[in-house]
Amino acid sequence: MRRVAIPVLLLVLRATCGGATAQDALPPGVSWLNPPTPAEQAALPKDAFLVFAREFVGPGPWDLVASIWEIRLEGEGSVVPRVRFEPSSWAPNLLCDQSASRHPDLVRLQVNAEGAPRGYRVNLYRIDYRTWMVHTLWRGTHARALCDSDTVVYLDTLEQPSAAEALRVLRLDSNTIEAPPKGFRHIRSLSGATPRHLVQQDGDPPGRYTVFDPATGEFSSPVDLPVAVELPWSEIAFSDDGAFCAAHLSSDVEPFDEGPWPRFQHRTSTIRVVDTRTGAERRVPIGVGAGEGSGVPLLLDGPFLRFVAPGRLRYLDCPRPHDDQIRFPSSVSEVKELDLATGETIVVADVDPGQERDRAWGIPRRPVPESLRALVETDAPDDHELAFAFLRRHGVVFDRPQAWNDAATAFSDDGRRFVLRISTAACGGDIGGRYFVGDLEADTLRTIPVPDALRTGLNELVYVPAR
Repeated sequence: MRRVAIPVLLLVLRATCGGATAQDALPPGVSWLNPPTPAEQAALPKDAFLVFAREFVGPGPWDLVASIWEIRLEGEGSVVPRVRFEPSSWAPNLLCDQSASRHPDLVRLQVNAEGAPRGYRVNLYRIDYRTWMVHTLWRGTHARALCDSDTVVYLDTLEQPSAAEALRVLRLDSNTIEAPPKGFRHIRSLSGATPRHLVQQDGDPPGRYTVFDPATGEFSSPVDLPVAVELPWSEIAFSDDGAFCAAHLSSDVEPFDEGPWPRFQHRTSTIRVVDTRTGAERRVPIGVGAGEGSGVPLLLDGPFLRFVAPGRLRYLDCPRPHDDQIRFPSSVSEVKELDLATGETIVVADVDPGQERDRAWGIPRRPVPESLRALVETDAPDDHELAFAFLRRHGVVFDRPQAWNDAATAFSDDGRRFVLRISTAACGGDIGGRYFVGDLEADTLRTIPVPDALRTGLNELVYVPAR
């Protein structure tokens, strides 16, 4: 495939000493900027809490513009608008959701576009959160991150499914987007500690796949797999040496019972372990806790396949629970390991099933201070639950939101500080009109008022570890 560099739009922003930006120098896809002055930049902390917002700018319900605001924690605290992009029904989001600590400067925005395949086009930006210089990297029909490393991000520039001719590489050292040296179709991300991906290279026949490591740019030797690895809601893992492939396919899950939606059921299923050198296949029966959404079975707990040592496969097995436990299958799941040489399966009693789940989903395990242990419901609370417990400890009275998206939380990487907002719809204006800023180490809690432009929508909170 011929390497073609795509011009990237880079416009340098000028700022006066008063902090007002020369708005005629804005890059494409940016309508307004409010960078800090050089003196303010020098005083900024190394990290930042941000609000990725849809901001109301007109009288109509859809008069919205995508924007990013900075939560300033100095003094009494404030929320400062930094950049407004284009009118959009969507808020901006991180391009690499699973690599937020590595690439928080890469931002993706869907923009309403009449006649586009899904009614929108996509802009990509790179933002320096200290100077608030914005680079517009891409404006096109589509763009999503497939996989990434410290230096490159592989992009799909067409609608799903991934196609080799749509593959592009964003090179972060030069801010250029170009075709890769070798084209491939991204099949799925693989389970395991090392970020690797199952791909199909240009010219490979159906059923032949390669494991790709974006950190090195290297491909493994091609393997022919007798399992339908492209089925949705399936999970695939490879051993480090590529000799074994473990697969849990959605087609192997026991059919759902008829009944009202939503339903949470225990289902029987199978893990398929394939020797990629010989094609020999072993099947391991398991149970899964599953739910159904919009007619599609979604697996809630497991099996979270992972090769933990040469010849050993770890997974979650959910025995059939009692009726009162069915909605929380993780409470009765067991961590098991399969010895690939002998076929023996053992229960790993000293490993928490929730830990395997959080590892697979990229959810950090926050340390729970002793002062909060009596206020949290589990030994491994998620970010919302830990922040809620801290509010209760400090005497804040509120009804716990029932839906995950009724609250937004961002924790610092060290787990010490957080910013929380609970939606006005869930808890009323007094609670919903404030950002709660907590410091678990200092045991302090304070609030910052939510600006009027951000009160109606909840908006995503993002932590930037370094800027």
